[in-house]
Amino acid sequence: MRIYKPFRSFYKVVFALLICSFFQSINTTAQISNPTELNSTTYRTYSSSDLLQSAKRKHESNLAQIKAQNELSLPEKQWIDQMEFRTEFNELDLNQQEYLFRMRFRNDKIRVLQNELLTMQKTLLEQESVESIDDGAELIYKHIVSLYYNLQRDSLTMYKLKLLTDKNAVESTLFQTDVKANFNDVLKIKERQIEIKKQIYELQSEKETALITLGITDTTSPIQVSELISLPALEKVISSQQDYYADQNLYESRLAIIQKEYELEQQDTETLLRFAQLKYKANDNQGIPRELSLGLGFTLPYKQVDKNNLAKLELEKIEEQFKQQEEQISIEGEIVEEKIELEKLIKKYNYELQLYKEENLNQLKEEYLRSERVQAIPLINLELMIIDRQLQLMDIQEDIYQQYISTLDRYGVLDFRYNTNWLDQSLKPIE
Repeated sequence: MRIYKPFRSFYKVVFALLICSFFQSINTTAQISNPTELNSTTYRTYSSSDLLQSAKRKHESNLAQIKAQNELSLPEKQWIDQMEFRTEFNELDLNQQEYLFRMRFRNDKIRVLQNELLTMQKTLLEQESVESIDDGAELIYKHIVSLYYNLQRDSLTMYKLKLLTDKNAVESTLFQTDVKANFNDVLKIKERQIEIKKQIYELQSEKETALITLGITDTTSPIQVSELISLPALEKVISSQQDYYADQNLYESRLAIIQKEYELEQQDTETLLRFAQLKYKANDNQGIPRELSLGLGFTLPYKQVDKNNLAKLELEKIEEQFKQQEEQISIEGEIVEEKIELEKLIKKYNYELQLYKEENLNQLKEEYLRSERVQAIPLINLELMIIDRQLQLMDIQEDIYQQYISTLDRYGVLDFRYNTNWLDQSLKPIE
């Protein structure tokens, strides 16, 4: 490439600055597994445990509020069911008036069974509510992964924009000094710069959304997220998971409620001593002891059970068992699909990584820098190629981690009550 003498010194200065910027920049292209190394003295570092702790505490607070707002007032023990007072007149003769006071007694076994049934129903409602709230754990985990890769992409994309700015300066200089330079090259660079600026804006928007979801109110200060679990460790975690079993707590609670209804249906509603009464019949010809009478009512310990109702309850129990089996089979199928998708992504990543290693752009850059024919534009293009390869691998990496979280969620182990940080290399407790 021929450069006119008046501009030759300027071109050399620009080229020298570009070469220096490659060596002074962050280790963006040093290792594919860690494409950016940020200054820890400048950035506030969050670990995955830090981010999960905040979400876990908020979740526990929500559970406490649910329990506090749903206190159940149960009927207390009561022997007397009803009290009655009656009076009768015989031919409107006040001297032959009759008075009756009766107390009916309650079977306390019915109250106890009904209270137990109400308590079970309340517990089931709380379990279903807790189950629905626990689903938020998957969202928190995925936002942590998204934030981690968002920060990585942001660093690489900013560096990429810097390279294009340098390239634009060189191309503009060449257009003014070299009659063979093509102005379309300058236009293409500017168009690409606009595209990257749009990408940076989208990354910033995604970052703010993730920070708000994770409870980080300061969305302007520079931060970084510590390393996530490695891919080999991630694969071991999935392979070590036991077979999924549909939520036994909900299933057992529903069966227990049906059983309690069954017992209530069989229980006699009457007490052995049904009622006691005191009767007074006015009669001038008799003394008061003879005018008073005490009466007791007894219930024989026998009840004709409605077998049709019992059969309906048995049918409900069978239906619940079928639902549990269907859920079990359905989720097992979903887990198989999730694991297959995860394996496909890992294979794709390994294949792309092997191609990157075979391409060996980093070594090519070193060899080019050692040659005597180094030019700015080819060197910038080579650096941009390296960044693009890293971004491509980074996209697949994030897909792997997101799929890892989805797979664990189908296994039912992401819930905060298990207190396990699935993004930690050692799977340490969240707190």
